[in-house]
Amino acid sequence: MSQGSSHAVVIGGSIAGLLAARVLTEHFAHVTILERDDLPAHTEGRRGVPQSHQPHTLLLRGKRILEQLYPGIAEDFRRHGALTGDMTGAGRIAVGRTYMTKYHSGLPLLFASRPLLERVVRDRTRALPGVSVVRGAAQGLLTTPDKRKVIGVHYRTGETDGQSLRADLVVDASGRGTRLPAWLSDLGYEKPQESRLPVNVGYTTRYYRREPTHLDGDLLFGVFLQQPKDRRAVTILALEDDRWHVALAGWHGEHAPADDAGFLEFARGYEHPDVHRFIRSLEPVSEFATHKYPANTRRHYERLKRFPEGLLVIGDALCSFNPTYGQGMTVAGLEALALERTLRRLRGRSLWKAYFKAAAAAVETPWSMATGGDGSYPESTWKRPLAARLLAGYFTRVQAAAMVDDEVRRSFFEVLHLVKPPTVFFSLPFVLRVLRASRSSMREGDRAA
Repeated sequence: MSQGSSHAVVIGGSIAGLLAARVLTEHFAHVTILERDDLPAHTEGRRGVPQSHQPHTLLLRGKRILEQLYPGIAEDFRRHGALTGDMTGAGRIAVGRTYMTKYHSGLPLLFASRPLLERVVRDRTRALPGVSVVRGAAQGLLTTPDKRKVIGVHYRTGETDGQSLRADLVVDASGRGTRLPAWLSDLGYEKPQESRLPVNVGYTTRYYRREPTHLDGDLLFGVFLQQPKDRRAVTILALEDDRWHVALAGWHGEHAPADDAGFLEFARGYEHPDVHRFIRSLEPVSEFATHKYPANTRRHYERLKRFPEGLLVIGDALCSFNPTYGQGMTVAGLEALALERTLRRLRGRSLWKAYFKAAAAAVETPWSMATGGDGSYPESTWKRPLAARLLAGYFTRVQAAAMVDDEVRRSFFEVLHLVKPPTVFFSLPFVLRVLRASRSSMREGDRAA
């Protein structure tokens, strides 16, 4: 598309919306982010991101995408206090009672709060030529008389209705609460099919003071799930401003209480005894925060036969994952790259079919990973493919082998962080290595128990 006076509107100023806006600046003269919240100038949470006080993980693939879209952003994160550490060398990761063997992988992770991550990306995006932010809540779509093309957005600010922004392209990045399916129905279009896997996950979290001597300088303490046996996970992350972010998470109603006694008692219930001992030793610097997540939800826009031109969807409005897996921001980045490739290839011609196909391909692996684990619980009615059920035992062995074998561990984390596809698990040398190492790991686990 020739830029000229072209205009794109992004509904929502969270991470997915910001990444979409960044990509759109390469193809449109003006990009407007329509956001219902006041966007804070400082590093703080906001109402439109109810999970902003919960831990967020930027997977290694997501970190690389940000560095590709915003050259030099790693230094921006560090300047605002974010920490970096080796994926397998800067933390303590346990499965059950057994710690994973540590070694330096050369794969760097970013440790930062969600408000800091969002602030840095927002500042970089707003500084781009042609980008502006309008405060307002989207109320519907502005279309041509035949409703075949979206040409803008109706919105309201405060108590004032009836305002509109005209656009050559509208991108819905409004998150899990998107109203787009209802708007499409009102326009005479079919709603997208939904895949929905209930998980009833609950987080209870708190910030604590961090001292340099804690955990001998490690930046992460986590207990991984063995699904479907386990229903509780814990993540303890080092953050900016000398804080620990402690999150106790549980599946299918096993949610930690938001009070001192109940929180510590819940921590005592983990199979790994160090969880309770470490949390009990810390000094809290905040109140508790809770967040509940009902279900993984994927909207299959790629299956639609009809869809208005001039309209696309990105982020949680397209596919929303169980946040305990930390995939959301990275998948938004993958979708942003799919948007960039589609815009570059089609140059203003019909976008939606090609984009939704590309976005579906980007979502498929993380969706399969999330639903494969969450679908294994007996409460789930999720129909896992036969291949997934047959391979469940093998993936348990991969996880066990990763506890003791450096090469398996590196590949395990590269797949977990969406750097490599799961197919790397199935080369013959890797399978043989897994079988040898997993037998050793399982024997050590039996002795530890």
